[in-house]
Amino acid sequence: MEAVKEQICGFMWLDLRQSTHWLRALGTAAYAHLLQKCWDKLANCLDLNKSFGLYQYVGDAAIVVWDDLAQSEAAIALYQMFQAALQADVHTQQCRFRATLHAGETVRIRRGETDFYHGLVLHDLARLVNLHSQLIGNVLVTNMIDVKLSRYCANLLPSDLYPPLQLVEIS
Repeated sequence: MEAVKEQICGFMWLDLRQSTHWLRALGTAAYAHLLQKCWDKLANCLDLNKSFGLYQYVGDAAIVVWDDLAQSEAAIALYQMFQAALQADVHTQQCRFRATLHAGETVRIRRGETDFYHGLVLHDLARLVNLHSQLIGNVLVTNMIDVKLSRYCANLLPSDLYPPLQLVEIS
């Protein structure tokens, strides 16, 4: 039986920068091996912070989810921990990921042990990831994510970039 639950969730889309370059330079098998090493590092980071879970892998990206929006600040710390873990390994130290964070209302459907999320927040997130690929910063945060921006080198982006959301780029 399917369990259906409406809830507010935060999502972080981790996207490998220059993935096409990596794929062409390494070939399919070596590229897949590199991605697996990156995902192993992410899994280790997630094991250290049980507030977050892995929603799914999407090619060269991973989507992290959390249901306590008070943990949104910790999501940026999780991203930084993941990047540090990549840098510490000679096999992954050249890999750089972008993080796009957004939150909103979802419907979670649980089938067996697997959760599926549906909602406008995920549609917006996918479009924001595309927009983020055209920007310079490592982290893109929407106004739906509660973070203390004074802690970061943050750049408020023009309000017409993706209305009705306000976007902040963090270096």
